[in-house]
Amino acid sequence: MIVAALTAAALMMQAAPASSPAPAGIPGTRSVSPLTVTPTPQEKAQVAQKKLICSDEQVLGTLFPKRMCGTAEEIEDHKRESQEYLRKAQAFRPYDANSGLPQ
Repeated sequence: MIVAALTAAALMMQAAPASSPAPAGIPGTRSVSPLTVTPTPQEKAQVAQKKLICSDEQVLGTLFPKRMCGTAEEIEDHKRESQEYLRKAQAFRPYDANSGLPQ
């Protein structure tokens, strides 16, 4: 009886169909697509805007540069705000309280 069971198991193992490749989406498997996707100019511009740009800037009062990082848009905003602050600071003139004229 044991011999019959072993023979039946051996026959079933030989009769099993060949395993097919695993379908896509299963972890641990690879599938390569022949399709190549080229980004549009708008997508390229969006990626360029999100790209991180870093530079070393000198800080007044120290010999150590400070590393500044940001996207192109953030750097442009910081530059514009700094220039606006400087213009306001240079345009400000304290007045003499007694005469009302600039000192």
